[in-house]
Amino acid sequence: MKNLVQQLNTELSEFKKQYLVLTENFLLTDWVRMQKIIDDYYSNWTNETSKIYHALPSSVKRNEQVKFIENQMAKADKSFDDNVLKLAARLIKKGINPENINIKATVAMPNIECVINDGNKYLTAYTIIAGGNIQRPHYRYLIK
Repeated sequence: MKNLVQQLNTELSEFKKQYLVLTENFLLTDWVRMQKIIDDYYSNWTNETSKIYHALPSSVKRNEQVKFIENQMAKADKSFDDNVLKLAARLIKKGINPENINIKATVAMPNIECVINDGNKYLTAYTIIAGGNIQRPHYRYLIK
């Protein structure tokens, strides 16, 4: 499985970079949104704004943008690595022989497609990346 994880990490390195860029862009935008919550809390206090304010991370309340973004980026990096391990486990469950594996990744940012074969079996792994105004970028692997 170690060989499979190493090959996946190599093939997905460009995708990981793009994922981290999207995450950082989201965090910078989200920082502005959270600062508005803080401003509303101090200027237009209501029970609802109080609930939202108290749900914010303490680094945001202390106006530590660099610390907040570094912490969240470390979580995103770890999440990506954990998902590669999960993908490897799913591929092995599908019957791929990890010792004789060939991975060909086609990156179409922000999504990716990998054709994986072991000489006997061919699988296609897709990612779907999503995110938006209220959700940080995240993705799912689909295997056919």
